[in-house]
Amino acid sequence: MITTLRNATATLSLATLLASCGGGDGGGGMASTPPPVTYKTLAELSGDQTFQSGGITGVPVGPELRNQSTLAFGQGVEIRYSAATDSYNLNNGSGLVVEFAPAQVVNRNDTTVTWQKPAGNGAVDFLSISNPSINGVKLSYALFGNWTHYQPGADRSYSLVGGVPTQATDVPRSGSATYATQVVGLAARSGQGYYLIDESTGTFSANFGSNSVSTSLTLAGKAPNSTVVTSFGNFNGTGTISSSGPGFTGTLSGSNASGAFSGAFFGPRGIEAGYTFFLNGTTDTTLSIQGALFGKKN
Repeated sequence: MITTLRNATATLSLATLLASCGGGDGGGGMASTPPPVTYKTLAELSGDQTFQSGGITGVPVGPELRNQSTLAFGQGVEIRYSAATDSYNLNNGSGLVVEFAPAQVVNRNDTTVTWQKPAGNGAVDFLSISNPSINGVKLSYALFGNWTHYQPGADRSYSLVGGVPTQATDVPRSGSATYATQVVGLAARSGQGYYLIDESTGTFSANFGSNSVSTSLTLAGKAPNSTVVTSFGNFNGTGTISSSGPGFTGTLSGSNASGAFSGAFFGPRGIEAGYTFFLNGTTDTTLSIQGALFGKKN
C-alpha cells in the first residue's frame, strides 16, 4: 500500500488494540455483460489515494464515548493520501480538516501506525490506522481507523472502516455468506475502562438476496493491569445493505444495552467486511461500549 502503511503493513485507541489481536458467487453472460470488476489489494495501491469511510462518531468522555451516532459508508470522514508528502488529510465534512505528516508518527508496528498532532489553542488530534487480521492473516482490502480530536468544548471521535470497498456493481444481490471474524473493543463502566480483545467474539453473515446482514457479539474483557475477565453480555443485530453500494447499517440489542453499527463490504464480491459499533447501558446507564468487527468470507 501507500508508503506509511506498507512500512507498518497517548489515547485509548481501538486501532491500537487491533494491533494486538490476531484473531461464493459466480456468473456468466453474453457479450452485453459488463467486464469483470478488478481490484488492487491494499499492498498493491500506489500514488495518491482517496478513501471513503463509514462507522460511528461520538464525544469522548474519559474512557467513554457518548452522544454516538452512525455514519453510513461514503458519508463518513474522507481520507486523502498524498504520495509526495506521505501524509493523510482527514475531512469530517463539517469543517474539521486535519493533515497528519510523517513527523507526527508516534508509534508504528507491523499492523498499525499512530499519529499525534498538536493544533494550538489547546487542541490535539490523534489518528491510528490499522490493517486487521483474521486468524493471524492480514486482510487484503479492509482498514480500520480511529481519529480523535480534542479541543475544549468541541471534542469528537470517529471510529471508521475503509480501504478498497466492493464496487457497487460487484456487490452480490443473491445468495448468502458467512464470515470468520475478529472483534475488538473498549468498555467503560462507572468510569473504569476495560480492553475487549481476546475474550470477545462475534459472528457475521449476509443474505445478499434480501439485502440484509446479521451479527452477534459476546463481549468480555479486562481492566488495565488486571487478569480478571469481566463479561458485558451478548448482543444481536440486524441491518440493511445499501441498494446502491457496499455499505450497511443496523441496530444492536441485548439484555443490558442497545446500540447500532455501520460498515461495508470490501474487495471482490464482498470477500471482506467490517463495521464499528456502539452500545449504551439500559439497566446500568454508566455502561458505554465501542468496538469493531472485521470478517472474511468462509
